[in-house]
Amino acid sequence: MQRSGPARRLIVFSCDVTFGSSGAPVFDMSGNRARIVSIISSVGRYNGQKVSFGMELPALVSDLYTAFRTGQGVLPVKSITPRRLQVGSGTRGGGAKFVRP
Repeated sequence: MQRSGPARRLIVFSCDVTFGSSGAPVFDMSGNRARIVSIISSVGRYNGQKVSFGMELPALVSDLYTAFRTGQGVLPVKSITPRRLQVGSGTRGGGAKFVRP
């Protein structure tokens, strides 16, 4: 892994990726847990070698992990009661029927 670019926010990876890998996470497997360190943005050549490019993840990602672990912002605050809808049972005729929480 090599960092370059403005403010060192672009990361150049020597790992082999293929077309369609954009958006895939790059994990750091050191320590006792996997940690996402970047997201693949593109593939290309750097100094004559096939490489992939990613970007540094902002500190906000750490805040998102904390929110997911604690359940904040993941589940709705109020409970949702499911309702069964049948075609033609609405007050208006025709059209798509949607369930509202």
